[in-house]
Amino acid sequence: MRPATIGRDPASSGRQDPVRCPLFAQLMASLESLGRPHVIDLGPAGHALLERLAPMHARLQIVDLPYALAQWQPDPEDVHPQRWFVDWLMPPGPRPADAILAWDLPNYLPLEITAALMHALAARCRKGALVHLLATYAHPDMPAAPGRYSPVGEDALRNESGTAPRITAPRYTSTALDEAFVDLRPERAVLLKNGMQEMTFRVA
Repeated sequence: MRPATIGRDPASSGRQDPVRCPLFAQLMASLESLGRPHVIDLGPAGHALLERLAPMHARLQIVDLPYALAQWQPDPEDVHPQRWFVDWLMPPGPRPADAILAWDLPNYLPLEITAALMHALAARCRKGALVHLLATYAHPDMPAAPGRYSPVGEDALRNESGTAPRITAPRYTSTALDEAFVDLRPERAVLLKNGMQEMTFRVA
């Protein structure tokens, strides 16, 4: 899965300008065609996303993964902690999810943890559901904390986070993610203007 390139400008610090994200736009269009889609948002609640989904009468399940991970106390004897984490965090709903918005959170977890979480989350999705994520790709460092992303217009996202210290980025390749996500199949990848790689996967 080789990314197409859209622009080459480096990311700015602080609150950033909106960046065109064509795969996010395609995901929103696909949800509009479903009618009352179910979306799992792994980030914190955001007013702009709620407004974007409101005309679809979507069911939005907000996870706020960074906060949840900080609060969770796993059983040290549990051999499948990620599965029980998802069960604790998200009791099964009346219908499977149509999409997962992972934002840039996979950059902040070890790849094996992200893969285990995606495995557990895929079980909550219908076959063919889309997973959307943003991977730090073109730059060797990244903000020390995950971003807070808001839709802007029909095809752009803005990181609302302020200036933060920088840390080394894992720079996961699409090949590494393809191999780690055993329940997902790669869909598309695009290199964005801010140096991040936008990717979508489908639940197999």
